[in-house]
Amino acid sequence: MGGVKWVFLNTRKTVDDLLEKRSAIYSSRPDFPMTQDIISGGNRIVLMKYTDRWRSLRKVMHQLLTAKQADSYRPFQDLESKKLIYDLLGHPETFNLHNRRYSNSVIMSVVFGRRTMTEDPDVEALFRTIDLFMANQVPGKWIVDGYPQLAKLPRWLQWWRPYGEQCFEETVGTYRKFYKTFQEGVDEGRQKDCFATKFFKMAPEYGFDEDQQMFVVGSLIEAGIFPSHFAC
Repeated sequence: MGGVKWVFLNTRKTVDDLLEKRSAIYSSRPDFPMTQDIISGGNRIVLMKYTDRWRSLRKVMHQLLTAKQADSYRPFQDLESKKLIYDLLGHPETFNLHNRRYSNSVIMSVVFGRRTMTEDPDVEALFRTIDLFMANQVPGKWIVDGYPQLAKLPRWLQWWRPYGEQCFEETVGTYRKFYKTFQEGVDEGRQKDCFATKFFKMAPEYGFDEDQQMFVVGSLIEAGIFPSHFAC
C-alpha cells in the first residue's frame, strides 16, 4: 500500500542482526495518521516511532517490569491461580470463562491492584476499546494510513477525523474510569501496591501528560487481556 515495502524476517539471526544490533535504525514504526495520531492521540507505544519519547516510556516501563519488580507481583498470580483451580473443579463446563477471568484479573492486579470477576463491566468496556483499535488497524481500513501524506490535507477535508476523534474519546474515557477508581483507593489509603502506584509518581518527572499516562496503563492491560479475549 502506498509504495510501502514489506520485509519478512524468517530467521533468528536476521532478527538479531537487524532488530537488536541495529535497533537504532530499524526499531521504529511507519506513520499511522488514523490509528496512532488520531485514535490513540499519538500515545500508543506499540505504534510509536523510535524517538526520545518512546525511549523514555520504554525506560520507565522496564524499570517497573524487571524480574526484580516482578517478584512483588507474584502474590497476585498465586491468588488467581488458586481461584482458577477452584473454578475449574467446581464448574469445568465453563473452563473458557475461568481462563479468561484468570488472565484478566492477573493483569488488572499487576497494573491497578484490583481483581476482576467474570463479566466485569469495566473489563468488558476495555474489550470494546481493543476491538475498536484492532478493527481500525486492519491494513486498508483507512486510506490515510496507507497514504500518510493525506494527513497534510486541511482538517475539514479529513473525512476520517471526526470518527477517529470519537474513538479516541471512548478509549481514553475507559482508561480514565480505571484511574478514577485507582485514585479513590489511594486517597482513602486502601490502594494496594502495584504498577500504577509506582508509575504515576514517576510519570511527571519524564514529562508524560495525562493522556500519555492513561495510554501507558491502558495499553499494558490491553496487552495482558488480548489473548484471552480472542481465545473465547
